[in-house]
Amino acid sequence: MKPVVFILHILPIELYPPIINLLKYERFNSLFSVTVITSYNNKNRLDFISNSIRIKRLNYFGFSKNFLKKVFLLFWYNIAALYSLLRQKPSIILYYEPHSSFPVYFYKRFINTRVDVFIHYHELYTKDDLDAKSMKSIKYFNDFERKYLYPKAKWISQTNRFRLAIFKEENPNASSLALKVFPNYPPSHWNQKKFKLINNKVIRAIYFGAISFENTYIREVVSFFSKFPQLIKLDIYSYNFHNDVEEYFRINTFDNIDFHKKGIDYFDIPKIALNYDLGLILYKGHNLNYTYNAPNKLFEYLSCGLNVWFPIEILGCEPYVEVDSTPCVKRVDFNKINVEIISDHFESRKLSFKASSFSCESEFDKLINSFLN
Repeated sequence: MKPVVFILHILPIELYPPIINLLKYERFNSLFSVTVITSYNNKNRLDFISNSIRIKRLNYFGFSKNFLKKVFLLFWYNIAALYSLLRQKPSIILYYEPHSSFPVYFYKRFINTRVDVFIHYHELYTKDDLDAKSMKSIKYFNDFERKYLYPKAKWISQTNRFRLAIFKEENPNASSLALKVFPNYPPSHWNQKKFKLINNKVIRAIYFGAISFENTYIREVVSFFSKFPQLIKLDIYSYNFHNDVEEYFRINTFDNIDFHKKGIDYFDIPKIALNYDLGLILYKGHNLNYTYNAPNKLFEYLSCGLNVWFPIEILGCEPYVEVDSTPCVKRVDFNKINVEIISDHFESRKLSFKASSFSCESEFDKLINSFLN
């Protein structure tokens, strides 16, 4: 009989490709009986469906603006998740983010103290972040993690070593043996094996992901790129944007820049990326979570053979800087973009090509092996 793995991911799994990649991984499904508790997504993404995995979706409390409804949905999530835990009797629990922690805390403390608990964070939650007024409910659940779950968890992971170091410093009671780096790599079949030249006279750039004027350099990039309609073509794919961004692109039109507000399906990225040779990372480093971020799209761009430009303040990308082979990874000051970066990009096409070796499967195997031990 397969061991039962119970996954709590209160935020909609469709908005987080790394968890979808895990649920699609054949070795994972062959070894375990899997149940997932998550939420209905609110971004018109196709629901993930699997014949081998039980998926229960609830309404996420954070999507409600009505306070009483928010409280009820939060209460209902915890009751429903705990009830499912009592029915499934898992030997392994994997949960994501503090939002999902309370049913795990209650189950391990009062029902089954021997259950193995695994924790992963898509984001870094510092003490300063949790002290914000908008984070009251998350801080409440994080207290259960700090006081009980961290010392007893078998695995606690962050997406890179910078975030893990900050987490370790702020949570000295977490078992050092449990602390892991668990990066968000794409599937290995995304990796381009050879250099592709799209157009030797034009840079074809792409950005996909959330955009806002407050937290990304979208305005600065559009302003710069629009000056070079003969040299640069930019496509922006986003289904997660602020209203002022949509209004900006409605009022302003550019010959060489297109905004695709339906976004892009994650699993279509390798096919669409064939039309581009430059991928953009545009996050501003407005907090430690972003400053020490090596975002999913960095590895997705590189796997697809695209050069990458990232903001100088995103220190999490620094270990991946590459200027001696292509795909190149370059830091850029998006507040004052140097025009020379355009000629540098064209020159990079003369460099030797080095295929990406990033693979989510190799990372999943580490998690699976820990499940089995």
